[in-house]
Amino acid sequence: MTTTEPVARELYQEATGLPRLEQVGIILNHGAGYSPDCLVDSNGLVEIKTKLPKYQVELLLANKCHRQCKADPLTPR
Repeated sequence: MTTTEPVARELYQEATGLPRLEQVGIILNHGAGYSPDCLVDSNGLVEIKTKLPKYQVELLLANKCHRQCKADPLTPR
C-alpha cells in the first residue's frame, strides 16, 4: 500500500456515497486468489492505483491523464 492509497480510498468513498469500504487481505475463491484494496459491501471490490503526486500533477497540467487514471465508480445493478 502506498501512502496515497488511504486518501484515494477516502475520496472514492466520499465521491460514491458508499457507506462502507472494508479493507481485506487475500481472497481465495475455488483455488484462485486475488487481493483487492477493499470490498464494497456486497456489491464488488475496489482496486486503487495511485501515482506519486509530482507525477500526477505533471499529467493533469499537460491534460494527459488517461481515463483509467480517473475515479470510475460503478453503479450497483
